[in-house]
Amino acid sequence: MRMFVLSVAALAVAAMLLSPFGRAYADPPTQAERTKQAQVYADQAYVAYQSQDWLKAIAMYIESYKLVASAEVLFNIATLYDKKVGNKQLALDYYERHNGAPDASSELIAKAAARINALRQKEGPKPATTDTPVVPVTVTAPPPSDRRQTFRTAGLVTGLLGLAGIGVGIGFGVVAIGKAGEAHAAGCMNNSCPDAASAEKDRSAFTSGTVSTVTLVLGGALAVVGITLVIIAPKKAAKKATRASLQLTPSVGPNSVGLGFSGVMF
Repeated sequence: MRMFVLSVAALAVAAMLLSPFGRAYADPPTQAERTKQAQVYADQAYVAYQSQDWLKAIAMYIESYKLVASAEVLFNIATLYDKKVGNKQLALDYYERHNGAPDASSELIAKAAARINALRQKEGPKPATTDTPVVPVTVTAPPPSDRRQTFRTAGLVTGLLGLAGIGVGIGFGVVAIGKAGEAHAAGCMNNSCPDAASAEKDRSAFTSGTVSTVTLVLGGALAVVGITLVIIAPKKAAKKATRASLQLTPSVGPNSVGLGFSGVMF
């Protein structure tokens, strides 16, 4: 029975460790794929605009913006709401979002500012001309995210969780030792106890020992994973990418449980 419990704990540890790295998940779209699809939506929006399907054009521009943020897309949405749909509030919102975008050009910022001032006039906006088209959009990928910081943050959080698990395991281990001592003093030997009270102490010692074993193994595994994530975090100015391979091997014996690991960096 005790061997079965420890085996289940070892399997749980193995499943936990392998799940983030070994299971096959559908890969999320790459930035290049997102940029390509965003351009497709922007092109569809422009075709809809030329066909005077204003609402479809707006919808396609919004889909494009969801994939890759672009100031030109925001300007086009604002222009459509302003000059084609006639929704003053949404036009203002998108003009202002455009002017706050980091990639907005000075030329379009000036045009958007002029329309914002006109739309905010108490006597109402100036008549909008209908011969100003939306601007053709070329979607470009945003700068890459800081993968180094992501790895380090994930590693620190995982490592702290591992240390907490180790602390809990040590606490239960101390309780288990105390309970085992009480059971032995009451006459329990080799899983045999003279009475119900001493048997209860023996069971309590075993339960605390099992919890200690599981939490120590899980905590140790999380700590190792956390340290590994910090170690393999991409370097800021690395000339050559560094990869690491880590293998974790839980081991369970009749009277012991442990976790071994080996790794290589290349």
